[in-house]
Amino acid sequence: MPLIDTDGTIIDHSLFREHCIYKNDYFIKDLRIIKNRDIKQMVILDNSIVSFVNNIDNGIHIPTYFGDRNDKALLNILPLLKHLAKVEDVRSELRKTVGISSLYSSYLKNTSHKHLK
Repeated sequence: MPLIDTDGTIIDHSLFREHCIYKNDYFIKDLRIIKNRDIKQMVILDNSIVSFVNNIDNGIHIPTYFGDRNDKALLNILPLLKHLAKVEDVRSELRKTVGISSLYSSYLKNTSHKHLK
């Protein structure tokens, strides 16, 4: 993430698909498996809301990247990431600013993904 965190003060570590749990044909990111970091300080950044199922209040939804050189989605969330780097618990901040848990609840009500609850 050197382009959005040029001085290395925001992003400490990145995890990818190979770090996910595969369940019911979905890749699920479960922060509870990371033992040497505090879940209050971790954020999931993903284009699939389903990937947040185990840590919904740690999630930030981002649009899918299709190789567009003009895509600024990561740069657009940089102010939020900088803010989160300074707070004690990212989950309470994300509940206030992003509200993924309410969006996710609506998503489950309106889709066939109810088995992910």
